[in-house]
Amino acid sequence: MVAEANRLKNAVIDPGTFCITWEQVAGKGAFEKQQETIFQNAQRAAKEGKVHGISITDSPSGNPAISSEMLCAEIKRLGIEPLVHLALRDKNRNQVESLLYGLAAASVRNLLVVSGDYPTKTALGGKAKPVFDLDPTHVMQLIGLMNRGLVITLSSRP
Repeated sequence: MVAEANRLKNAVIDPGTFCITWEQVAGKGAFEKQQETIFQNAQRAAKEGKVHGISITDSPSGNPAISSEMLCAEIKRLGIEPLVHLALRDKNRNQVESLLYGLAAASVRNLLVVSGDYPTKTALGGKAKPVFDLDPTHVMQLIGLMNRGLVITLSSRP
């Protein structure tokens, strides 16, 4: 299988290109106006060709929002490279590994791995407790293993 071109990656690594990403902030809820606006902006960016990628925040300021991974899979289908913010604050290692498999299956190849903000507001039913199971360095190591085709099995885990 031939790897498809990644316009965002190519712009990032080309010293002669000024790479432009357009950050969008995911909103709370599945069908909110904010989500519609993100998709409209992604379509516009894909059509105009000036923006190399659309960057989607992951529960900014530790507040719940629609999944950046889900939004980015749809943005990819709209014809522009998405950049997933992967905030580790709320995810344990099993969830991170599962999300990475899902993103690979959706051909989403651009990640910004961050620790994430400590939750500051109350979510439904109370204030969320952060997980912080892995830090960005460990997740980058995991991604490296997965990119080399190594499958993480139960026997290889502590």
